[in-house]
Amino acid sequence: MVPGAIWEGSFLFAKVAVAEIPPFIRVFLTVFIACAVLPIVFAVSKHRFPLNWKLLASFAMMGLLNNAIPFSLLFWEQPEISAGLASILNATRPAFTFILAVQILKQESIQARRIVGVLIGFAGVIVM
Repeated sequence: MVPGAIWEGSFLFAKVAVAEIPPFIRVFLTVFIACAVLPIVFAVSKHRFPLNWKLLASFAMMGLLNNAIPFSLLFWEQPEISAGLASILNATRPAFTFILAVQILKQESIQARRIVGVLIGFAGVIVM
């Protein structure tokens, strides 16, 4: 619960920051910092970064669809919406991704444990 509170609490700070920093610069800085920290995480965990081009292309597409685009849209609209609404929209993203993967992409199968996971995720959004 603490990591969720920290992560979703960042939208309050984003609401304040977006008044001073343009939204796309804010998104760039967020993603850039994450990219700068990733090699440190790999070094500390003694894992190697995969150098398979097909896998790297998948990571790039996932980063674009799961981070760059949603954050850009959220921060772009943040002057117009509350930090709480931005946080809720962001927190529901994994559940909607699962629903889209099942219904449109046909990449996920519906299993009881996955539905329980989606319901727990929604419950967490409600609690937050």
